[in-house]
Amino acid sequence: MKLCSVFTVVAACTTGQRWSLAAVAAGQGPFTLQVPEDGIVGTYYRTVIRDGPQPQHSVLWGDDIIDGTAASIGIGIGGSEAAAGTCTAAAAAHTARMLAQTELLISGRVYKPREDADEATPRAAWCRSDAPAATPLPLLRSISNLRNRKAHPPAAEGITLVTQLSLERLPMLERQCRVWAGYPLAAAVYIPLIQGKVASGDDPRLNGSSLDAALVPLLKLHAAAEAGTGCILDVEIVTEAHCDAASAALYPTNAVRNRALRLVGTEAVLLLDVDFLPSSSLLERAADARHRAALMALLQQPVALVLPAFETAGKKRADAELAARVVTAGKEAVLSALDSGALHPFHSGHYTRGHLPTDFRRWAVQTQPYNCTFTRGFEPYILLHRARVPWYDERFRGYFINKLAHAAHLHYLGTRFLVHPDAFVVHQPHKTAASKGQARAQGLNHMYTRLFSRALGQMQVGNYLPYVADPHLCYTSRLWD
Repeated sequence: MKLCSVFTVVAACTTGQRWSLAAVAAGQGPFTLQVPEDGIVGTYYRTVIRDGPQPQHSVLWGDDIIDGTAASIGIGIGGSEAAAGTCTAAAAAHTARMLAQTELLISGRVYKPREDADEATPRAAWCRSDAPAATPLPLLRSISNLRNRKAHPPAAEGITLVTQLSLERLPMLERQCRVWAGYPLAAAVYIPLIQGKVASGDDPRLNGSSLDAALVPLLKLHAAAEAGTGCILDVEIVTEAHCDAASAALYPTNAVRNRALRLVGTEAVLLLDVDFLPSSSLLERAADARHRAALMALLQQPVALVLPAFETAGKKRADAELAARVVTAGKEAVLSALDSGALHPFHSGHYTRGHLPTDFRRWAVQTQPYNCTFTRGFEPYILLHRARVPWYDERFRGYFINKLAHAAHLHYLGTRFLVHPDAFVVHQPHKTAASKGQARAQGLNHMYTRLFSRALGQMQVGNYLPYVADPHLCYTSRLWD
C-alpha cells in the first residue's frame, strides 16, 4: 500500500551553498523535516510503501530546485540517512526576492509587529501569526513567468485586469484578452499535478497529460498576444503536487489570485475572474486623458468602483456570443437584453446577496457614480488602487467564501464602494467546475462558513490578517504601501 503526503521545505540559501535534510517518518503521521538555516526552497512529496503495520521504505521526491534537475532521494526511516545537494540560482533568487520584500515591509512599518518580536527573531516572523491555519495552505511552485514584450503603460496611466485560471479555461482568457486590447492583463495559471502528470477533473484530454504538452496552448496564446492587437498579457504559471484527484480538484482560488496580484505594474487594478468579460466602455473612458486623471484622483481615496455583474439566461453557444456582443455594445445593449430576459443580474436566481447592494434598477438610470452599502455576502467585481488591495486569504480553496472574505476585509479597512454608472461585466457561461462538487463533498462549505465568521470578528476589531503561504512574506494587509 502506498501513502502519499505533500509538504514544503523552505529556508534561505545562496547559489552553490550546500544543504542537508534530516527526515523522520513514523506510521501514517506527517513527514517532519528538520531543515538547517542553509536549507533549500522547494515543494516535495513522499511515497511510503507499507507491507505491514510499519513503513518499510520511504522515498522523498523533489522538484528541479535541487541541482536544477528532477531528483529522487531515498530517506531512511528515523532519519538515519541524510540527503545533500547544492542550492541552485533559482532557489537563491527566490529567497533574495522574498527577503527583500520582507525588509521593505518592515522598514515601511505597514503592519503592527508581534509584541514578542525582537532583533533575535527571524525577520519573516516579525509580522506573521503563529496561529494554526485550520486548513493547510496551498503549496504553489512557480515554473515560469511569461512577461509580454510589448511596452507597458506608465503606472499612473494604465489599468491592469487581474485574473486567475486553470488550463481548462484558456479560451475564456483569450476572449478577455481580446476585449482588454492595449491594456495590461495579469494572469496566474494554476496546474495541479499527480506524480508529475496534469490532473484535471473537468477535461479528460488534459487529465494525465505531460506538463510540457499541456502548456503548449498557453504558450501559443501568449505568443499570439505579443504579436497581435489584444491585451498586454503577463502570465505566471504555478503548479502544486497532489496525492489524489480529490485534493487536486480543490482549486486554490485565493492563493492563485495573490500570484496574479504580484504581476501588476499599474496603480489601477480591475479584480475579475476569468469567466467574466469587462465592458469596453471602461477602457474607452480611460483613453480620455481628462477622464483618466479624474479616475486616478478618485482611486487615491479609499474607494472601490463596483462594476455591475450580469449573466446570460442560458449556457449555450448563442448565450456566450451574446455576452461577447454586449460588452462591446455598451450599457444600452445590456438594458435591452435585461428587458428581453436574455440577461439577468449575476446570481439573482440563487444568491441574491452577492450583488444586491449594487442596486441594478438604480444603475439603469444613473449617469454618475453612486454609493452602495456593504452587507455581509457582498462579492462585487471592483476597480481600485493597487495600494488598497489586501492579500486574499489563502485558507479558502475549492469553492465558497473566498471572495466574500476579501470584500469584507476591504469594507472593514474603510473602503467605500461606489457603483460605476457606465462600465459593467458579463459572465461567460460554462459548465460547473469539479472544484465545487469536491468542496461540498468534503464539507468545506460548512468549515469555511465557521472560518469566515471568526475572521469577521477579527475584522470588526481591527486585528485580522489574511493567511498567505509564502514563508518569506509578512502577513500584512497591504501589498504596496
